Amino acid sequence: MVAISVRLASLNVSGAVLRNIVTIFIVVLVSNSAIHLLKLSPGDDLKSALTEYCICQQISAATIVSCVGSLSKLHLRLASATKFLQQSSLFEIVSLVGTLSLDGAHLHLSAADDSGVVWGGHLMDGNIIHTTAEIVLMELLDYQFKRVFDVATGYKELLICANES
Repeated sequence: MVAISVRLASLNVSGAVLRNIVTIFIVVLVSNSAIHLLKLSPGDDLKSALTEYCICQQISAATIVSCVGSLSKLHLRLASATKFLQQSSLFEIVSLVGTLSLDGAHLHLSAADDSGVVWGGHLMDGNIIHTTAEIVLMELLDYQFKRVFDVATGYKELLICANES
């Protein structure tokens, strides 16, 4: 807490409200979560490895904190929902964000090719690790993420449920 307060003060952030919101967020984040560290190997499928890990560890709600690594194959669903991008080349993982649960994953990936062009979209199966992927996963212990079909969107959408104490 002290480091957060000192940092906020050094950034000239004014207002007790903002400091209190950040402090509350940090307390909740630390006290109701568990951190999982994963290192994937060449040939592993990024999405499959993450979903299998959640099933094996019985993780009912998690989010990606960070992911760095490289891919030899890229497979994304683009924003149109009907177009897919599949490429075999070397890619650096720029970001991986989203939610994971026993009910499935909703993950978005950004990856840069060897000329610096960044490709992004919905992570599909078939994103193959080239050298490694170093992943920090945060399990949210007080919650369950479920996926429920939504007629309005045509997709299984996130339903957040509190665990019963």
